[in-house]
Amino acid sequence: MNAIVKLPLFRVKDSALVEAELYNLSSKHISDFETFWKQRLQNSSEEDSHWSWIDKFLKLSTPNYERLALECEAITQGLMILELYCYRSLLESTKNLVYVDYL
Repeated sequence: MNAIVKLPLFRVKDSALVEAELYNLSSKHISDFETFWKQRLQNSSEEDSHWSWIDKFLKLSTPNYERLALECEAITQGLMILELYCYRSLLESTKNLVYVDYL
């Protein structure tokens, strides 16, 4: 699995910049979510605490969606689903808009 892009990520605990990688979302990232993040989010008041990323991963697998994961130190730190190619810009009709559906 190759990273799409590498980028700096700010690590809060020591205020350091660390290298993170952006990947196409895979079952490894869903597994990381289930293992490391799901329980923490369910105990929080975050708006997205009830989301099922497995359902989103499976249901939004058409070509007009880009499914991405951010990894740092080999653990998934974030998930995102973008909607592409469905909407045109009103300002530049030859260009598409990108919608962030889930973050």
